[in-house]
Amino acid sequence: MNVETIFLRDGIFSFSNDATIKLGIFAGLAASESEKVRERVNAGLTACRQKGVLFGSGNILGYDLVRPDPKDKTKNTYIKNADAPTIYQIFKWYIEGYGEKKICSLLLGGHYSNAEGKVSWSPSTISRYLSCKTFAGYKSYLLSQTDTDGFHRREKLGEEHHIYIKGDWEPIIPLEMWEEVQRIKKSKSRVGVKNGIGKRPTTDCWMKVLKCECGKSFAKFKWRVNQSGEECYGYQCRNIVEHRRKSFHIANGLSGEGRCDVKSIPAWKISYQLMRILQILWDEPEKDAEHIASVIEESYEVEDDFVDETPRISKQIEILKHRMATLVDKYLDGMITEDIYNEKYNDLKAKIEAFEIDLKEATIQAEEHQLSIVSDEDKIEALNNVRTKLEAMVDITKGKLDEATIQSLVPEVVDRVTPTEEGEFRWYLSLGGESKVGEFNEKNYMLLQELAIKYDEARAFRKSTGSYLRVGQWQDINLKVYVRK
Repeated sequence: MNVETIFLRDGIFSFSNDATIKLGIFAGLAASESEKVRERVNAGLTACRQKGVLFGSGNILGYDLVRPDPKDKTKNTYIKNADAPTIYQIFKWYIEGYGEKKICSLLLGGHYSNAEGKVSWSPSTISRYLSCKTFAGYKSYLLSQTDTDGFHRREKLGEEHHIYIKGDWEPIIPLEMWEEVQRIKKSKSRVGVKNGIGKRPTTDCWMKVLKCECGKSFAKFKWRVNQSGEECYGYQCRNIVEHRRKSFHIANGLSGEGRCDVKSIPAWKISYQLMRILQILWDEPEKDAEHIASVIEESYEVEDDFVDETPRISKQIEILKHRMATLVDKYLDGMITEDIYNEKYNDLKAKIEAFEIDLKEATIQAEEHQLSIVSDEDKIEALNNVRTKLEAMVDITKGKLDEATIQSLVPEVVDRVTPTEEGEFRWYLSLGGESKVGEFNEKNYMLLQELAIKYDEARAFRKSTGSYLRVGQWQDINLKVYVRK
């Protein structure tokens, strides 16, 4: 970035000639020390493993930890308690073909308690239990969940870094049962993802802006396949995906606190809402779009109040150097004393050095300014991008909801969409096109419009796309449209 960095403690100026060498030496020393720390930590963990030290609190569902001497972490064992049948049932259900989400539902419906004594389960918890070999009577040791290659990059360690040691407690499940579960889990692991797990960044525009009123994001799933073979998708709150619906909890005698009941949303319904919003914002879409493009083109000028200071500073340096040369001549000719010479010379030298620093900064600013000047080609490209986006908006108002248009337009105009349990959708728009900086804050938006989408207009739209909509499937949608201030 051409910004000089000064390390005060070490006296390093990054623009100096020897800065690279000094920084390289310090970086090498830091890397060496970090590697030594890593080796010492791993050696300590290995010693603990050999002594049988139990890490953590020892709180695990199905067992009570017995530690005769609290100060001696090597003398401990597990005793099965009343929750042991819950663990056995989880393994049994999984082998019978039930998935982790289905097992959660069965546990909630049966009022099974977790390790904290609460009737609360998630697929991630089930997955963790299914991989825990403690239930089969083995201690599982992992030197570290991550390792480093050098001193700055960390890598997650896989199953091959686990070390299992036979324990002295009664297992809840047979070893063969645990191994069968691992085989099933491995067969379900996604191919091409390290350690069978992973999460790739989404490219779906709606998943980036959908945020449930409960605070969770949305997951995308395949809704159905039409008779034509077209795959239809929908979105569901992750709170429901992980913990089932609030109504399910209440129906099974649970409180439902912290759970969600927002209905799943078909993708076409969200896109149709965007179309209706744009139809309201644009009175005459094609005419308005052309007018906006023309205004932008006429006023597209780069305000340039930049002043290049390099000529002025160079002139000042030239004058000071001339004065310094004159001063030397006067001293050599005996016209001034050595004390006066030294005083004047040091003063001129300090001024020259200060101006040279200013000149370096002014040169960098001039170069950056030159790079920032918009050429005619850049101007034409920018205007074409504006017209393309405006045309995409016009196409949507006409009902052209092709996937490519939606995916490109939504990030430009939509900051957030919040569905609620009452069937209301709150749309937060960014019509000015400013970058989305900082955390979302509802106070930064003002209410622009409220509208309702009725069954008749929704059915007409579905019919125009070759689909149908049954009245029993429909619930009127209330929209609140907010725009960024």
